[in-house]
Amino acid sequence: MSGRRAKPTKASTQLSLKEQLLGEISAEESGLKKKQVSVMTRMNEEIVEILDALVELEIFKSRSEVVAAFVERVISARQKML
Repeated sequence: MSGRRAKPTKASTQLSLKEQLLGEISAEESGLKKKQVSVMTRMNEEIVEILDALVELEIFKSRSEVVAAFVERVISARQKML
């Protein structure tokens, strides 16, 4: 063995980043489960650029998936307050 570390694959790097962004929650908890209701919203350009970057990096499949994941995470974290 040469003592070299294996270079992380794109998939493992993305999964790691996604886990960090969502606080290491399961796919079901992160907004990746099947959706039944559409919700329209308006956001400022800076937020949309961040959403687009997460999609471009292939961390999420769509803007909708990013927003759903983060909204569900915030609501579940504050469940007791609601």
